[in-house]
Amino acid sequence: MHNQNQSDSASIFKILNGKRFIGLFITQFLTSFNDNFFKNAIIAMLNFGVMASLFTDEQRQQWVIIAGLCFILPYFLFSATAGKLAEKYDRITIVHIIKFSEIAILGLGGVGFILQNLYLMLSMLFLMGTHSTFFSPIKFGILPTYLHRSQLVGGNALIETATFIAIILGTILGTQLILLPEYGEVFSLIMMIIVAFTGLYTSYMMPRIKNSLPDMHMSLNIIQHNIEIFKIMLASPKVLKYILAGGWFWFVAAVVMIVLPTYISDVLAMNKDVYTLILVLFSVGVGSGSVFCAKLLDGNISARFTPVAALVMGVFAIDIGYISEAFTDADHLATLAIFLDSFTGWRIMFDFFIIAAAGGLYVVPFFALVQDETSQHEKSRMIAGNNIINAFAMVLSGLYMLLTSALHISIPVVFIMTGILCFVGGFIVHIVLEDSVLRRKKY
Repeated sequence: MHNQNQSDSASIFKILNGKRFIGLFITQFLTSFNDNFFKNAIIAMLNFGVMASLFTDEQRQQWVIIAGLCFILPYFLFSATAGKLAEKYDRITIVHIIKFSEIAILGLGGVGFILQNLYLMLSMLFLMGTHSTFFSPIKFGILPTYLHRSQLVGGNALIETATFIAIILGTILGTQLILLPEYGEVFSLIMMIIVAFTGLYTSYMMPRIKNSLPDMHMSLNIIQHNIEIFKIMLASPKVLKYILAGGWFWFVAAVVMIVLPTYISDVLAMNKDVYTLILVLFSVGVGSGSVFCAKLLDGNISARFTPVAALVMGVFAIDIGYISEAFTDADHLATLAIFLDSFTGWRIMFDFFIIAAAGGLYVVPFFALVQDETSQHEKSRMIAGNNIINAFAMVLSGLYMLLTSALHISIPVVFIMTGILCFVGGFIVHIVLEDSVLRRKKY
């Protein structure tokens, strides 16, 4: 049982109003927004914009896959190095360097928009992935320093909520703005630069903290850095267990995000407005689940409810697969009004919202547990290892989708299969967690 002071300190609103936290919160939100704005603007140009006519359908799909790899590859290559830098050097100085580099990268990326130079855009996307790779271990490693231990779950819930909102806003605005006639490329460049400068400004609101290991040896050998990170994770099997459990969520989330556009257009035969609505619902759901998790745990750092969250995700994923059918037999896609006028449409929206909310409830405690269970001088490097595992999980989700496509498995069946995987994941998490809420208490 918590005393009143501890419960109050864990309050979401108290955390959000904290001077030490707010600079980090806004900076990471703007960083995630620009990442997704830039990436989705490139994809929109390839699929719907002025570059669409330059490629066949198959070529466009290949370029979209390459774009995704350009962004995710730096997490494999540089996460370990980023974690070590965050331990050795002043983290806030690194953040300032990262934010200055973002302005230059996106400036060149915007020039790529205007020139319609795909190679320049993809090169800058790789650098944006690199920029985010170096920021991630700092933002999560610094959180336990900025917050009281009882605030860790709440702080991570806020970061997770803001990240998903930034992803959705970046996806929607990046897609819509770049497709504006005549001046879409220029408006997109202006938007990215304004957001980048704002992020630089808010990064100066982040208080400085003491270096963890200023005397740590650094080298240019990124393979050696990765080996060191994996040794640290293997030396902490309890923390590795939490990292792997969290990585499973990113596998499921990536599957949903990969399959969603095709599910809306090909299975439901609905237009892009329905896709946008589901994206918004998914974002709100993750945020709601994350905040509910912080309220439910009330300052405790525990993953005891995660097996239930996994089971809930499984039930509603299976329901989506079971009820999915086209809303129209016509050659054109149905509208949002038709979708909202149907009970099945509302049921699908509810299913996606609950999956997202259960996902927020599932993943937030694992972030907090990794931060809390890792020693101060290894925290950023452990977060870096966590990023590598999450990136690997997302790559596995892509391979999983390629396999289902090669086997001609329909998207509704993919949802059912993924729901079953959620049951399996929930059972495994229940087995390895000593405090699982499903475990029978001993009296």
